[in-house]
Amino acid sequence: MIAPVTVNGVIASIEMIDGEGRKSFLAHGTTKGGWWATQPMPDGDGAGITFWLGEGVGTASSPVQAVPGSFGVAALMDSNLPAVARMLRELYPAADVCVLADLLPNGKPNRYAVAAARAVGGRLFEPDFGPNRQPDQKDTNDLFCLLGPEELARQLANARRVEPETATQTAPQDKKPVTYSLRELMQRQFEDVAFLVFGMLTQGVYILGGKPKVGKSWLSLHLLLCIAYGLRVFGTLPSTKGMALYISLEDHDRRLWKRVKQILRQEPTDDLHFTTLWPRIGQGCVEQLDEWLTDHAGTKLIIIDTLARIKPPRAKNGDIYAEDYAAVSAFKELSERHGITVILVHHLRKAGSDDPTDTLSGTTGLAGGVDGTLILTRKTGSKALTLHRSGRDLIDDEPLTLDWDRESGAWTALDAATAATLDISEAQQPIIDALKAHGYSMSRQEIADSTAKDPESIRKTLYRMVERGILIKSGPRNATRYSIAAHTLPEENKPSCKEGDYSSGGDMETGSSGEKSVSHVSHVSHMSHMSHVSQPELLHVGTMGQGWDKGMSQPKNNESSGLDEVGTYGTHGTTNEQNDSEPDYEDF
Repeated sequence: MIAPVTVNGVIASIEMIDGEGRKSFLAHGTTKGGWWATQPMPDGDGAGITFWLGEGVGTASSPVQAVPGSFGVAALMDSNLPAVARMLRELYPAADVCVLADLLPNGKPNRYAVAAARAVGGRLFEPDFGPNRQPDQKDTNDLFCLLGPEELARQLANARRVEPETATQTAPQDKKPVTYSLRELMQRQFEDVAFLVFGMLTQGVYILGGKPKVGKSWLSLHLLLCIAYGLRVFGTLPSTKGMALYISLEDHDRRLWKRVKQILRQEPTDDLHFTTLWPRIGQGCVEQLDEWLTDHAGTKLIIIDTLARIKPPRAKNGDIYAEDYAAVSAFKELSERHGITVILVHHLRKAGSDDPTDTLSGTTGLAGGVDGTLILTRKTGSKALTLHRSGRDLIDDEPLTLDWDRESGAWTALDAATAATLDISEAQQPIIDALKAHGYSMSRQEIADSTAKDPESIRKTLYRMVERGILIKSGPRNATRYSIAAHTLPEENKPSCKEGDYSSGGDMETGSSGEKSVSHVSHVSHMSHMSHVSQPELLHVGTMGQGWDKGMSQPKNNESSGLDEVGTYGTHGTTNEQNDSEPDYEDF
């Protein structure tokens, strides 16, 4: 069926309804304030005429068959009902306007129908299906099909009159503001903030930003599946189970099927819904979401991928900031009314910034109009991803380091040690291998010789590795040496200092004098360049190890000792005492 949509007397769009009742509208058309009539509209002021105003074509048509001589008008979207009701009252001031309410799952009438009836002082019809009403029995057309035209006509005659809005109701801006004291504020009781995903998402509107191909759509699928199945996000963050909707506007059904098949580990569920078509903001986007949420009680999360696909076109000479702010804040009321979280997927601009939120493509109106942002980034050459989170209700907004397995689609939150191992690029790996093979302490020239690279060509690589905490730099400018940071190494590669008495040539691992492991003495010559380093610097370098055990010989005359296992894991004190004195010892 094709129904022309009239706005201000002009056909502004077309609604198309297929054999299964699915609706769609003409691209680039306008539906706000639009309506469709069952027959040509009458002349005059409407005296003695009844208009049945419903949301859909079927809803508006059924009463006309039950009550001859009446007229049916469809608003096409429930949010249009108040505007169309006012239009009917203006054109036909003497007519009987009866608004046909769809029933919510709890049996109450749709709020837009109530508002429409109140706006014009008309009647409100709520279909009565009896005590055995089924969930799919909600509107006038359902009643007509179930009980017939005679029963529908009888119920329509008993539709209740609704009192019109008062001046206070229609002009809330005229209400006197109410203030309260600090004491009154502090005496109030509020519930704790409810998280959809603990420590990351609350009820509200969020933007998920990232550069192309960084994994935004895959992360969206992960979040949706976690909510639909009640799983932990990233394997660690608890989530609230509920229904979810993915509006994927840059994909097609086959790609969605392929991705979900690749990552799904459970039986399919009816709690996750998909669509690849949705109207833009201003063309029914929010209104159709409102209708969908009304029909799908228990929904917790909606992800729209991407924001650019639903934003209205830029107005010529318009305020760009105001347009961005209005585009994202259009979902605020929807979120509050239905108690849901809405995530709008968006791209980042090319220019970087110290604040990840400032990298969102567009104006700062985007971030200003939402409750929080999630910015997904990846350092050049790194395997790990970083999720920068911000929000008005977040206490801990430290970035999360994530690993995304492209094969399984799994997302995992990483600790610092694991993240460091993924932060090593292909250019950096040969340097790590060389340091492991040569005792974890080398000069730039030694590293260059070992990796067959020119010393100058690896200078920037070494600088970046130190900056990221992968390597530790020590020694004077003309004798700089590099060692591997402790947290970068897998556990099996970390030397340990077990309790016990060690001789100066003893085995670091066993405490024996065997030759299996590298002794402390064998490293002193490599670390002689550190004799100038002050005690605070030594503490910074070696905060991961146990340090000297009792019985270890001490350096004389204020000389700084070498670090056990090349200074990466241990800490040694300095003293003026003789060798038989007790060492300054701290266990980190």
